[in-house]
Amino acid sequence: MRKSKTVRGLFGVAGMWALAAGVAMAGCAAPNEEHESVLAQSEKLDICGTSCPEGFYPTRVATNHACSGSLQVACQPIAGSQFNACGHECPSGYYPSRIDGNYACGSTYENVSVSCRAVTGSQFNACGHECPSGYYPSRIDGNYACGSTYENVSVSCRAVTGSQFNACGRACPSGYYPSRVDGNYACGSFYEDVSVSCRAVTGSQFNACGYVCPSGYYPSRIDSNYACGSGFENVSASCRAVAGSPISSCGTCPGGYHATRSQSDITCGAHYGNIRVTCAKD
Repeated sequence: MRKSKTVRGLFGVAGMWALAAGVAMAGCAAPNEEHESVLAQSEKLDICGTSCPEGFYPTRVATNHACSGSLQVACQPIAGSQFNACGHECPSGYYPSRIDGNYACGSTYENVSVSCRAVTGSQFNACGHECPSGYYPSRIDGNYACGSTYENVSVSCRAVTGSQFNACGRACPSGYYPSRVDGNYACGSFYEDVSVSCRAVTGSQFNACGYVCPSGYYPSRIDSNYACGSGFENVSASCRAVAGSPISSCGTCPGGYHATRSQSDITCGAHYGNIRVTCAKD
């Protein structure tokens, strides 16, 4: 392991004068390139200030009167399956699993550190209410290890996979559509105590809660559907795959089609102005 060094220590006094002379001759790019080279070569950095450069996380803040502001931060490269970082937040690709008191992090980071774990696997519990991309929330539990910043709760995150699953709230991830909404107190008030049944977008026809169909489908009619709940205005859309010609769509034609006829039709509902259009391929 290389020893931690300050940026000043890396160059030395003579090196700093040489660098300054290089800046005067080469413009502003030279010090940035030199600094980036230093970062790339370092396993650990001690730099003036309280924040770390991109690709690093802070592990402690210490006094250093040689620095402007008299503070110096120790930075480690972001790597591995788990690490503890000063503060409450984890970098992209990691989720917070707990918060602990850590006076080495100083008041800048509210004297706490966060345990960060790599986003991987089929299921994990993350502090807070929301899951990272590629996962959906299945329940909320009290968790005092997460601290007040995360409202003392953690969320059970499950990988988005399969043909159907129930997610807290009303929103389904991309590639899925909502088919019904049910009361679910395990989801907590953040998700209004409900969960949504999400089904994979596939097949030639299906009924989706609300008025809008996913990409590649068009609404052929709107029906009352109390299983969808007030969040979707108690309606569902009959969605059909965009294929063939002509097709009959509520409101407007999908991309690649143009309207050849428009008529009044209450089965399309007020959302679409009670208008049905006959569409032909362009």
